[in-house]
Amino acid sequence: MPGRFWNPRNAPAAFCAAFVLAAAACDGFLDTGDQTRDTIRVLVSGTSPVPLLLVTSDQFASVQDPATGQIQIQVIASDTLTITQLPVDTTYSIGQFNRILVRLINPDPAATAQVRMIIRLDDEEEAYNVEARITGAYLEYSYVGF
Repeated sequence: MPGRFWNPRNAPAAFCAAFVLAAAACDGFLDTGDQTRDTIRVLVSGTSPVPLLLVTSDQFASVQDPATGQIQIQVIASDTLTITQLPVDTTYSIGQFNRILVRLINPDPAATAQVRMIIRLDDEEEAYNVEARITGAYLEYSYVGF
């Protein structure tokens, strides 16, 4: 009686049932919703002995480094704000591409900045809140809406 409990002809129906159950378990799996955002608020506080750079872009792409295999974000075009005094509180439009990249860069490999970067979407939802010591490095946040 090997076919009594499982019949290969039932495989497509079983797959569809499993997919529907899995989709129902994932909130928003098939729902596009209206999660698009209009603005992003960037708050930077802390101390830095050198000027920092705040880079924002809505034109960027994910690329794979052929040497390491790591995924990196390549900026195609950006706006850069030089920060000489903290704190900074600024708001940007997410724009027509419905995405934005924010990088807080300490370009000096010999100076350490103690900073906190907070990102708020539409000045409501706190999407990012990181405090770090950065030396010749950066903090990064990206938002891509669907």
